[in-house]
Amino acid sequence: GIELGDTCPLPKPFDPNILRARVGASLAKKRLRDREQLYARSLEREMDIARNIQASFLPRTLPQAGGWELAAYFQPARRVGGDFYDAFELHRGKRIALVLADVCDKGVGAALFMALFRSLIRAQAERTFSVDLDPGEQINELLQSVNNYIARTHGDTNMFATVFMAVLDPARGTLAYVNGGHEAPVLCGIDGIRARLDPTGPAVGMMAGLPFH
Repeated sequence: GIELGDTCPLPKPFDPNILRARVGASLAKKRLRDREQLYARSLEREMDIARNIQASFLPRTLPQAGGWELAAYFQPARRVGGDFYDAFELHRGKRIALVLADVCDKGVGAALFMALFRSLIRAQAERTFSVDLDPGEQINELLQSVNNYIARTHGDTNMFATVFMAVLDPARGTLAYVNGGHEAPVLCGIDGIRARLDPTGPAVGMMAGLPFH
């Protein structure tokens, strides 16, 4: 019996009261294990739902521009997390916004703030960007606004994100950007790495009033 996995052997002759107590304890363990397995399955379903919702925040298709090809690959460390990217047209395709970001920490909390950061950036860009104004200055103003909102509204959570945001002008071949504490993207050519787009400001959301350039 022990070799088969019995963890509660009862040698003969046995006391019926002890037998009943042992059987009761074994059934209680079985019921607890069943509840744990049921809870684990429910968590699996919740995580699958969260993963699908988070995936819906990533662009289904990338903008197209003559002479340019945009491509992306995304592999989260866990089922859900704080990393995200975005790419969307501005001014009916005259310019293209590009975003790379990483919310601090991992898991569900980071995923919730990922959705918040992404939504704020999208909403601000589509509402305020103008083709007549300098794109770099507009990115500056956008990230300052997002930074101040997160710091003032959710400062007690101590959540922030490193954000690289750029505006590409496909016709001119220019890229204006602000790097808010993010790992430096790399500009590559046939001769290898030409430049690294180093940070031009702090991470977004740590403290209101922080400057970006």
